[in-house]
Amino acid sequence: NVTLADGVQSPLTREFTAGVGREIGQRAHVRATYAWRNASRFVEDFIDLSRGITDIPLVGPVTNRVYDNVDGLDRGYQALIVQGGYRMRDNLRVDGHYTAQLRNEGNFPGEAANQPGIPSIYGNYPEVFGPALDRLLPEGRFDNFQRHKLRIMTMYNQSLGRFGSVDVAPVWRVNSGGVYSLTANIAVPAVQRARNPGYPSADINAATRETVFFGERGAYDFKGYGVLDLATSYNLAVWRTLRPWLKVEVYNLLSNTKMIAWDRTVT
Repeated sequence: NVTLADGVQSPLTREFTAGVGREIGQRAHVRATYAWRNASRFVEDFIDLSRGITDIPLVGPVTNRVYDNVDGLDRGYQALIVQGGYRMRDNLRVDGHYTAQLRNEGNFPGEAANQPGIPSIYGNYPEVFGPALDRLLPEGRFDNFQRHKLRIMTMYNQSLGRFGSVDVAPVWRVNSGGVYSLTANIAVPAVQRARNPGYPSADINAATRETVFFGERGAYDFKGYGVLDLATSYNLAVWRTLRPWLKVEVYNLLSNTKMIAWDRTVT
């Protein structure tokens, strides 16, 4: 009872990117980039009585499921990225980049943990779920929205002559807080089930639960944080291209234990 509609097409993504940059003397450079991206024409499953009903042996009658393109779902992205670098000495340079997400939102995530390309509740039993779509499929910021992201990296190289060289590279990572929604996974209320215009009982019995949003998607913010990482390496030229090396990486060098996420269960 699962088919593809005639003429179904892959989702469409339109993207526009513009950048400007320049060298500053012989030691520095800077670049700014603006990115705009919009996705549409998603492939969504539709389950309604207009698609017909199939009687499956040992299962019974079930409503047909048809995958087709849809224009009622959207997701958009805009960001500004600034990059730069400065060589202070021949063996010391500083680089950095900053990203500001201006928009990363919509009403169709289209994915979950370990589940890429999943459909939504849109188009499923519209008489039952349609009147509640503003609570089941709201607009708002997606889980991977991050307003600010900053990275500053330094690379220092010290030659030890015939004993090789040592590299020291600290990295400062600054992230604004992630976002979260207030949701509850509940049994489909009787008032919604009462709207069933004639779907087979097997279908409605299978749709036993729904996720309800309290407010917009991604309406709340976790806390931001900054941590310092450090990477050091020792390189030794033994013979021709034989160069063994030893590398040590320390994440969160200063042991920042700030709480950046918390339980958001709604009971």
